[in-house]
Amino acid sequence: TLIAIDKGSRLPFGFLQAYNWNLKDGWCFFQVHFEREQRGNDSCAEAGVALLDYVFRNFDVRKIYMDVYDLNREVLGRALTQAFVEEGRFGEHTWHQGQYRDLVRVALYREEWPTVRGRVNFVLDVQAEASELLDAPPRENVE
Repeated sequence: TLIAIDKGSRLPFGFLQAYNWNLKDGWCFFQVHFEREQRGNDSCAEAGVALLDYVFRNFDVRKIYMDVYDLNREVLGRALTQAFVEEGRFGEHTWHQGQYRDLVRVALYREEWPTVRGRVNFVLDVQAEASELLDAPPRENVE
């Protein structure tokens, strides 16, 4: 389990967990829970990359599964949603807000991880650089 802590406030805002390990067959599950107001920010993506990277570097797993309710796919964030492959769907699995919702099982494969990690880190670096530029004082015009 990894506790996600905000860099600025130093307060926890969620957790990530690898669980239900099956090392014989080479897989485990991954789950995240972030406070609603934090979802989708860079810290969530950084925490996800940290735990996924730790699992792939330290354990002999071929893939990491995650179960996501169809209404929560946006919680994964754009980069991770594109990284995971849908492997199964449990139709009308749970009752939520007056209707049954599907549970989607997605998987991230070891051989895809280096590319995915690089893509996510690139996006985070660009966002950080843009944020620094936008926060910088305006430059004076030199003639």
